[in-house]
Amino acid sequence: MTEQELQQYYNEVSNITARCHSSTQYIGDDWREGHTNEVAEVIEEEAIPAHLRSIEKEYNIKILFAVESGSRAWGFESRNSDWDVRLVYVHKPEWYFMVDEQRDVIEHIYNDDVDLAGWELRKALSLLKRGNVSLLEWLNSPKVYYADNLFVERMSNIGKMFFNPIKAMYHYNRIYNKHNERYLQKEDCNMKRFLYYLRGVLACKWIETYKTLPPVRFEELLEATIRDSYIKKHIYSLIEIKRDGRECDINIIDKNVLDYTQQLACYYNGILDTFRPEQECPSTEALDTMLYDMVKMLWEIKRIFTISPDCTGIMLLDDEGCAYPCDEDTLELCIDKDENYVTINIPGIYQWQQEFERATDFAETTTKDDFDWGGWHKRGIELAKQLRAKLPKSCDLWYDAPFEDKSGTIKEKFLVT
Repeated sequence: MTEQELQQYYNEVSNITARCHSSTQYIGDDWREGHTNEVAEVIEEEAIPAHLRSIEKEYNIKILFAVESGSRAWGFESRNSDWDVRLVYVHKPEWYFMVDEQRDVIEHIYNDDVDLAGWELRKALSLLKRGNVSLLEWLNSPKVYYADNLFVERMSNIGKMFFNPIKAMYHYNRIYNKHNERYLQKEDCNMKRFLYYLRGVLACKWIETYKTLPPVRFEELLEATIRDSYIKKHIYSLIEIKRDGRECDINIIDKNVLDYTQQLACYYNGILDTFRPEQECPSTEALDTMLYDMVKMLWEIKRIFTISPDCTGIMLLDDEGCAYPCDEDTLELCIDKDENYVTINIPGIYQWQQEFERATDFAETTTKDDFDWGGWHKRGIELAKQLRAKLPKSCDLWYDAPFEDKSGTIKEKFLVT
């Protein structure tokens, strides 16, 4: 690969945002039919990351995590389902010292069927204090578009402390009663609304049994709460029908399944006011500490790493001159001055480093004449972007050519974004 070809490749990667915002034809309706998987891949791997970068730049914020909510997280999306992206973010420190109350919600609907909404961290923590179930579901979403690993780990632990089974029972009870009143009472109720109704009912059954947050994935919830094979079989058939795009079909819900679900719903309506499991009242100190740490840490660059492979497996250097080897595909990095470490796995990065090491005579600082620097750097940039996505935002990552690279393919080191 020539220098010009490599630069063209890198420009294409950097310009994804422009593609996503260019027009409504980025993923046009005329192309969607028959290309469901291709559409999902482009939206999730290109469009959504581009939207997140655009949001950060437009609002001057840092996103802590961004996940899928709704049917695509539950696992019964259809080809017509949109993407419900939910996120939590932080502003710069000065935002938190304004006398006037500031807007703490971001909402955008894009023309590629991405519905994006997010809460500022202080708002999110305030809602978490009150046992907000939606936020807890976000934290447990199986489809993650971006996550600051340290934040998610701490937030998940705090979420377990503040989970309130009583409030959660009320939350899911409201969901299924709303769908019952608005949709199921009508003769033309469609199967999509029934599945939403069913999910709320089964969530209540989970909470009564386990006193914990129900699984986000619907099939996991289904397997844990329904033993009757006949009922389960028909529910799975409804899921497949919805995935096939026939979510608005009516009169296809088996009467036994409907009766079973409605009996459960009546039962939980009856016990709602007496469901009072014991629970602790946690201190809010952990919430205050989280807010302080995230605002302070994310706007201070604590560590600067540079990818620059060397002999003996060395993969990264930090701003203090410490070298970090790669153990197979695993890197263990010190990410701040307090010596906190994270372990990150990047499939393929060890093989990439070994290709360079085997081709290089480090004593003579030369590499084999036929070594493909262009192709090697192309893979290196892709691996660097994967590493950047897994590093905390308090770290910067740079990409640099090894000392032994005399090809000039990478003229100067650059910041990986």
